[in-house]
Order: sequence, then structure tokens, then C-alpha cells
Amino acid sequence: MMPLSTARSSPLPTNSSDLSPATRYDELEESIIFDKSDADSLTFSHNDALVITLRILDTDVKRIMVDDRSSACIIHPRVLTQMRLEEKVVPRYIKLTSFNNAVEETSGEITLPVLASGVTLERIFHIMDQATVYNAIMGRPWIHPMKVVPSSGD
Repeated sequence: MMPLSTARSSPLPTNSSDLSPATRYDELEESIIFDKSDADSLTFSHNDALVITLRILDTDVKRIMVDDRSSACIIHPRVLTQMRLEEKVVPRYIKLTSFNNAVEETSGEITLPVLASGVTLERIFHIMDQATVYNAIMGRPWIHPMKVVPSSGD
């Protein structure tokens, strides 16, 4: 592993072709560089959640998980509060099985337009107040009409 240093003897080259093999790392004392050979002994999990940003109504909502195993689109009430849409919630309650296989009841639903890749679809979001880092979960009711195949792999 290359030690990091705070002193630099000369300015960094502007592109990698300016570096000769012998001086390549000497010139980059403050940089951390990885190439494909660094990943040879690593295994990459492709089980990470696909997390995206979507325009819902007139707001770019971040931290939305795309879950092709979910039979519903779910939104956290904090998002509706920030969008000032609490009064638009319809008191319709259903039971959904959560990630930990517990049966949870929704606190209502709301229909909102979702824009992605130039396509706007109206989706019913079930409202669930669960401890989660995600602002929403886009399930099969959104994935299938969008004709997308979610993948977090490269």
C-alpha cells in the first residue's frame, strides 16, 4: 500500500498519459489510485438496493428504493409533510407485509404523478410510517408500466 504524504515536489500532471511508468506514483504522492488489478481478490455483492431520485409531483425526491419484490408503492409521511400534501391523503387502509415479515397497516394513500426518463405515470402510494432511510419504495406497480429492469450492478 502506498503511504500518503502531504508534501508534493511538483504539480500533478493533467492526464495519465503525461506519466511515465517509473514516475507515475512518485508524482501522485497525495492521491489514492486503484486500477482493475486491485479488485482481483475482491468479490462484489450485487445485492445492494437500487436507490434513485425521482420527480414526484413538482419535487425531486431522493433516496427512493426500487424494489421489484414489492407489490406496492410506498411513501413515508415525512415526504408528504415536506411537500405539504397531508390534506390530500385518502383514508384507505390496507395491510402490507414488511421486510421483517411483520404485517403493518398503512395510514392512507395518495395518488401522485411520478416522472422518470420523460415518462409521467400516476401511481397510488400507500403511506407507511416506518423507521427507514428511504423516502419511498417504488414497487412493481411502477416498475412494470415503466418497462424497466432494475439493476444495481454495473
